[in-house]
Amino acid sequence: MISTITTKQPLYIKVYVILDWRPVMVTKSFLFHFIHPENGYERFYNASAEPLAIYQSVFTREDVASLFMKFCGPLDNSDPCRGENLALSLVHVDHYIERAKEEDNLLAAYRWLMVKSLMSKHQSYVVEAWYMLHSVASELEYVCSLNRTLQRLINEELSRTFRPVKEDDERTSLLDVTILNTMVTAYCDKLERVLSRGTAFAPSRLLAHLQGKLRLVTYTDAATRTTSLHISSDAPVVLQEINEMLQPLMDAASQNVHMACPEIHRALKSVEVDVSSRRSSIQAQS
Repeated sequence: MISTITTKQPLYIKVYVILDWRPVMVTKSFLFHFIHPENGYERFYNASAEPLAIYQSVFTREDVASLFMKFCGPLDNSDPCRGENLALSLVHVDHYIERAKEEDNLLAAYRWLMVKSLMSKHQSYVVEAWYMLHSVASELEYVCSLNRTLQRLINEELSRTFRPVKEDDERTSLLDVTILNTMVTAYCDKLERVLSRGTAFAPSRLLAHLQGKLRLVTYTDAATRTTSLHISSDAPVVLQEINEMLQPLMDAASQNVHMACPEIHRALKSVEVDVSSRRSSIQAQS
């Protein structure tokens, strides 16, 4: 930890939190404060500090939010939702939107436009962003995120399996088998329900093909009808293949919704012009 701080590298911890029927990976970044007897405290920001984190934080109590603002807010203790702080943060958002456009990731672009609307209290994009984030494209994205979580869990377990044995190592699994089986069953059910919808643009045989792939890495208990996942090196490969087959459907579904969102069309065009003008201004100054 000391060497990480000394070299100003990002310091974080990743944990899996059980939310109802599935484990969700949460990444918690650390912001350190060094106490000096003469000068009070001095902040240490890690190298990958997220400039928009303060706008994406959720607090359940006002006193907790105030404490966070005092120690993690702008250095001059000014309001982050007004003036220069807000303007600089919106520049970051525009660059994220531009990157999403370059990658043809409409879901990410709509999500960042929603963030921009909430930050600037501009409601023009909210309705159309809501359409996109409640569309079949978003459902497919959710199914893919479940798939990626399953891949990570398998890889975590495999990395424990093949690490060097220590004297006091009991080799107990970190995976809760009941939770994992419930998640796999829910994933298979969600995949079937989403692809069965006509708006998913799925070929008629695609679902059967994907279910055949799943059978290669899962097994179903005849008595309980519970689906379980094989913890093997082949499982993440097969799961990734499924995600790659769903990607074109996600792109087509998001493009279909995008065609019916004129406000977002204008917003994405204005972001392109705004970012380009800022780049030209920076180049002229240099």
